[in-house]
Amino acid sequence: MNGEEILYLSYIRSNTDKFISIVNSKTGDVIYSLYRPMSYNFSDKDMKIIQEDIED
Repeated sequence: MNGEEILYLSYIRSNTDKFISIVNSKTGDVIYSLYRPMSYNFSDKDMKIIQEDIED
C-alpha cells in the first residue's frame, strides 16, 4: 500500500436508523456522511444515493 490513499465505507445501524460514512484512511477525514432514519440494512439504493451525491 506504500502510503496510498484508501477510502473505506463505514456502516452503522442503530435500531431503525443507519449511518454511512466514507473515510480517507491516510488522513482520517470523513469525506462523505449520510444519515437515513427509519431505514434498516445497507442496500443497493444506498450505493446509488452515495454515487449520485459524489458525482454532483
